[in-house]
Amino acid sequence: MKTDLWMRVLSVALLSGALATRAGAQAPLPDYDVVVEVENTGTEKKSAWPVVVTVYKIFGRNLPAGSLNPEGYHIYDAQGRELEHAVERIPPYGQEGNDELVWLIPEIAPKQRLTFRITNTAAKSARRGAIDLVNNPHNLIPNGGFEKPGAGNAAAGWEGGDRDPNVRRSGGCSLRLRGTKHQEARLSARIPLRRGAPYYFGAWGKTHE
Repeated sequence: MKTDLWMRVLSVALLSGALATRAGAQAPLPDYDVVVEVENTGTEKKSAWPVVVTVYKIFGRNLPAGSLNPEGYHIYDAQGRELEHAVERIPPYGQEGNDELVWLIPEIAPKQRLTFRITNTAAKSARRGAIDLVNNPHNLIPNGGFEKPGAGNAAAGWEGGDRDPNVRRSGGCSLRLRGTKHQEARLSARIPLRRGAPYYFGAWGKTHE
């Protein structure tokens, strides 16, 4: 996924509620309020452009344990409209700082900068959903979810492994490697990369037992 976007955190405000003093009572979740600026550093206009940012890069690394509500992220544009977003959970689970926030920029011109307000509150977001990065048209990896079949049991555009429609995560299939010896699968297509441009890459894997 070519990112071609530059991001910086402009300001961070932590509004923490009063701690409960009664024994056994939980402290209220503090509200985190951050303004993030995103710039299109490329030379092309971007439409429906995905932004993927690790939670700790937005809210900081040294957050008190349990201070983030994993259901309480809210992302607003410059007009104050709450945007649909997704949360990609990253192991080790239970450490919300490792997770990734994903949202789409409807349109951004070359060299244009857009600001977004990102909060975390005790209120659950009604705009949290699923954003498919695997089948996003900006994904440079063709058939990244292995949905399209190739010859035999292979996935189209891939060499090695068997296409498995029964085991999947965000895509429609997976690529299974069998055996106790070294196994390998590779993409047969060339990926167009541009010198100096940042790229985002992610993959999921699991082992039997």
